[in-house]
Amino acid sequence: MITAENLTKRQGPHTVLDALDLSVAPGELVALVGPSDAGKTTALDLIEGLQVPNAGRITVAGFDLAREPTQARAHLACVPARLALPEKASGLSHLRDACARLGRRIPAPVLVAALLRGGPPAESHPRRLRRRGLAILLATRDLAFARRLATRIVLLEGGAVIETFDPNAPRHAAEARANLADLIA
Repeated sequence: MITAENLTKRQGPHTVLDALDLSVAPGELVALVGPSDAGKTTALDLIEGLQVPNAGRITVAGFDLAREPTQARAHLACVPARLALPEKASGLSHLRDACARLGRRIPAPVLVAALLRGGPPAESHPRRLRRRGLAILLATRDLAFARRLATRIVLLEGGAVIETFDPNAPRHAAEARANLADLIA
């Protein structure tokens, strides 16, 4: 489970993320959707511990990220949308380095097995992870993509939540598309 309470990040006088309240339960896939500079990446960076919030609290699997960073990070994994590998880096060395940045030392055979299992199409991965009971947080500008995968969508604009909805509820579909169209235009 991932929980963010009153999560706020400011850069100078600009509020990048404004009092975000968010929870992602085991088996749930929550998509943060919005235009560029909506606060999606900042929210992910804060939850991963890559940035420090100005206010708020983050817990991962019951561990407070600020007070118990090692335990909290042991329950986190991040997969960037665009994976930029150094030219001479192997997939194994990159995966090992990414785990080390999160405070995890995983034996090479386990990492190799994870790389070998990575063959199915990308869109099947979140479904399999959800079945295993993992809490998944996704950030995207693509509402159609989010609707296909998410159990809940959080629309962000200017660092604030403007709407949260169930993408499978028909009455919200047209309204959500209209809101996103207004944000991107």
